[in-house]
Amino acid sequence: MQTNYYSVLGLSPNADAAVIKAAYRTLCKKYHPDRFTGNKAEANRVMQAVNEAYATLSDAGRRAAYDRRVTEGVVRQQEQWRGHRRAAVVRPENCDLQRPLRRKQNAPSPTDYQANWQNLKRRCRRALVTALVMLYGAVSAAILMFLFVVVGEFLVTHWPK
Repeated sequence: MQTNYYSVLGLSPNADAAVIKAAYRTLCKKYHPDRFTGNKAEANRVMQAVNEAYATLSDAGRRAAYDRRVTEGVVRQQEQWRGHRRAAVVRPENCDLQRPLRRKQNAPSPTDYQANWQNLKRRCRRALVTALVMLYGAVSAAILMFLFVVVGEFLVTHWPK
């Protein structure tokens, strides 16, 4: 994972060369493996990051290239978030801005969405028809029960003995 060199040195992106050098020296004094009293592996890791950041930011050409790369990555990330896709910083050496963007490999095509929608509508119609048949069956059974009870009562009361 690449970190922001400015945050490694604790600087803002518009810092000049003297401020970068002062921040580098301060961090070197603090985290030098011979003077650091804590974890030596942590000190080595921090010193490597500080050296890499200083090597890039102290050289004007490398700093300009780094700033362009970071700016392009941020702009690309913002464009991807606008499209509701998960953003990832794209390094310029890995992307060709002239090539059009491709669809995801496993993303369904619009015809797949249409087929899925037709299938969903068909299943909903079947469920609705089944529910209506069951409701009709329940209503008709209730009507038949009512008729049997009424007719039965009528027959019991009016049937000659």
